[in-house]
Amino acid sequence: MTIDSALQTVTDWCRPSAKDFLAEAKKALQSLSEQAKNDRAAAVDTALKGPALAALALLSKSSPGEVETFYRLLARQGKVTSKKVEGLRRAVRAAAAWRREQQKAEADAVATEEDGESESKLRIRSGYIVKNGMICHEFLVENQRMVEPLCNFNARIVEESLHDDGIEHSTFFVLEGKVCAGPVLPKIEVPASEFEKLTWVTTAWGSAPIIDAARGVRDQLRAAILHLSAGTVLKHTVYTHLGWRKDGDDWFYLHAGGAISEDGPMQSVETAPPEPLTKFVLPTPPTGEALKVAVRASLGLLSGLAPDRVVFPVFLAPYRAVLGDCDFSLHLVGPTGVFKSELAALAEQHHGSGLDARNFPGSWSSTANSLEGLAFAAKDALLVVDDFAPGGSSSDVQRFHREADRLLRAQGNKSGRGRMRTDGTLRPPKPPRGLILSTGEDVPRGSSLRSRMLVVEVSKGDVVSDHLTVCQRDAAVGLYAQALAGFVRWLAPQYGELCSRLRQEQVGLREKAAKAEQHARTPALMASMGIGLRYTVDFAVAVGAVSEEEAADISRRGWAALRHAAEEQEAYIATAEPAGYFLRLISSAVASGRAHLASRTGGPPTDAGAWGWRTLEKVDGGDGVPMPQGRRIGWLDGEHIHLGSHAAFAEAQRLAVEQGETLTTTLNTTLKRMHDRNLIQADTSAGKIRYTFRRKLEGQTRSVVLLPLAAFNPAERGDDDDEAATTPHEDASSGKKCAFAHSECANAHFQNGRCASENGEVETTYVANAHFAHFPEEEIDNYTHARTLPIAPSKEAWSEEM
Repeated sequence: MTIDSALQTVTDWCRPSAKDFLAEAKKALQSLSEQAKNDRAAAVDTALKGPALAALALLSKSSPGEVETFYRLLARQGKVTSKKVEGLRRAVRAAAAWRREQQKAEADAVATEEDGESESKLRIRSGYIVKNGMICHEFLVENQRMVEPLCNFNARIVEESLHDDGIEHSTFFVLEGKVCAGPVLPKIEVPASEFEKLTWVTTAWGSAPIIDAARGVRDQLRAAILHLSAGTVLKHTVYTHLGWRKDGDDWFYLHAGGAISEDGPMQSVETAPPEPLTKFVLPTPPTGEALKVAVRASLGLLSGLAPDRVVFPVFLAPYRAVLGDCDFSLHLVGPTGVFKSELAALAEQHHGSGLDARNFPGSWSSTANSLEGLAFAAKDALLVVDDFAPGGSSSDVQRFHREADRLLRAQGNKSGRGRMRTDGTLRPPKPPRGLILSTGEDVPRGSSLRSRMLVVEVSKGDVVSDHLTVCQRDAAVGLYAQALAGFVRWLAPQYGELCSRLRQEQVGLREKAAKAEQHARTPALMASMGIGLRYTVDFAVAVGAVSEEEAADISRRGWAALRHAAEEQEAYIATAEPAGYFLRLISSAVASGRAHLASRTGGPPTDAGAWGWRTLEKVDGGDGVPMPQGRRIGWLDGEHIHLGSHAAFAEAQRLAVEQGETLTTTLNTTLKRMHDRNLIQADTSAGKIRYTFRRKLEGQTRSVVLLPLAAFNPAERGDDDDEAATTPHEDASSGKKCAFAHSECANAHFQNGRCASENGEVETTYVANAHFAHFPEEEIDNYTHARTLPIAPSKEAWSEEM
């Protein structure tokens, strides 16, 4: 018999596997093996006949070891050649391939679903039914209908949800099930990408549901569930993020409880943000008098809870976040016990009354990946990340700062980490899309990073505990969340237009906020917060919560607070600026005796004790001998220092590491920053800028950096430390002393480094350029460098401050 004719005879035998036929196939193989022991040639001829060939094709998959034993039996010495055995192998493989085609054709059969005692005549393109509460495969053997159970349960896909995070979409199946003669299985949600593996059966439903162990059953069961569920699946979209979305021309705001549009709550919108964001639930926006009460309660934060410089950034944060497009972060810093977390909670509870200080969505102890995921999902919302308090080993401290840098820099740059899929294609980046409010006992390192966040320092006594209790009560009963819900509804009809003009408005405010000697990002940060102030005040006026006069006062106080915050911001940036930090490190090293400077000849310089030398007393009581301490990092020459750049940089780096920090720039970059600040000279004689000069020192020509002696003086190099900020300076033009800088004064020191005083007496002095709005015109001439500003505290407020 030829292979082709043999294949024609197995049509009724090569159906999908059935337990009865599998037993018959094994019997056929046993008969062939017995026959081969007596006559191998006859056994080959028999194997090429239909039933035996079908048995071998089936068993080659389910019992390959037994089939191989049969082949080896045939190949033993005798009349059968290896060529005949290989021909049999090919025939078996061809029969198996034909069988797979038949299985595929079976998918076009008409099945009947039988659930329990009911006989439903549901006609679908499938060979699967439900019988006795079990999903079964139905097939024909010799025109006889046979049913093979695939598992001991019934399962259906009842919902197909499309999860939309604003960038990517993923499909999930919601399944229901029941074990035959057993319990009803709970409803579960399974990613479509995991559905085919069927591992979710045991993972989600435990040991009660059992899948048959036969080969190919899992593929059959997967197909069966899909076929039996066809036509009954409810499809819908689930948003997995917060913030604004657009439907046609209409905008709506997503929160964990649904969505709010111009018309109020949207019942048809379903949301499922990550678990830490599930408390971001806004109530139904109130109207009329209830809305006024809620807005006034929110504005109550500004009535004595804390100084304006502290409370205004906190109050504005949730409203600014809802406007969207925030490229900065806020950071509340202060020692433990000053109510930093409680302040942050009052801001966060605008997004949901349950978001108190014990239920923040983020913590700095979480992994960087999880925080990035939350910051992406918390679109157009305020995300509090609590408790930045680096501790432990030096590596633990570095990890804290590294992860803070990663998250806050991503927020400032509006950029996410690039990732690849397993197939090599790029995933779309997922940057932070809201506003991050961080709290901690320290400030994350780096001037570049600090320029991307507004640092608000909270000191002991700043927060009035009695007022805090009142505010916490209002937040807990949902007044703050009602106010923000009303703000969202008020924004909805104008949000599309607002998005188009927000940037332009921010540019205008940036120009208003810009000042000389500021970091380039500071005016933009102030302008962004100013946008939040503007729309919050407009909303309060629009709903009748405040009068025009009250609104003007809030705006004036807010801008004064933001200007003060900007000045403090510059101080935080300056302390981490690489050039100033490097000079502080080497001057500290010299002052402590870790390093020293010598004269050009290598001996002790004038006033050697100030340059890292210590006097060694003689035993006979004679004059002591100056001895250098530590490494030599430079030489003194009149009014200049010849700095050995490599030695000085190494010493500075060593000192930084001992303090748990590090220099974040290379030596050449540090020198360039120092040159940009006019702290060192540059050699341009060769047609390019070089920051080192060749000088003969101690009889050798050395490569050194030239900087003035004054560079070792913090006040001269422009660092903001406490002593430099509060010591009065003599004004050469008038002989008058400038005033001590007042903590609430904006722009206290002018571009020429001088501020004004009336008579040099600190007790009766006012700082010029900040508080002239209430002064008689004729008195302004009594102040040095006096300039008026359009915004100033009232005379009564000024008196209270003094």
